Amino acid sequence: MRALVVTDYAHPSNIPITHDAPEPKAKPGEVLVDVYSAGLNYFDLLQAQGKYQLQPPRPFVLGSELAGTIAADSPIPDGCPFRRGDRVFGAAQGAYGEKVAAPWQALVALPDNMTFDQGAGASSRVV
Repeated sequence: MRALVVTDYAHPSNIPITHDAPEPKAKPGEVLVDVYSAGLNYFDLLQAQGKYQLQPPRPFVLGSELAGTIAADSPIPDGCPFRRGDRVFGAAQGAYGEKVAAPWQALVALPDNMTFDQGAGASSRVV
């Protein structure tokens, strides 16, 4: 899987894209999302450089705002309103990968009249 993996803190422009990152595994209450668009924010710049107050352990996939579809191989937790193939947007650590594991409660259905880019840009305002 292609992803922007932070192994050493640096500005995102100095972090190469990894082509063999492991695919995420969904934990209980999570779904897998095929990421089509991701937002870039000041938060991401800080986190990549180790300057944000919440830092996942390294290595980690950067990014948190995303839009995409529920993956064909995603589990569907009890109570989750989404089905495989549904268009969604929201927030989850690892949005700069081709796939991300996200708590289904952190996702919202992406309306048909919104693009994936618009959904990724709107994620911080909704979730």
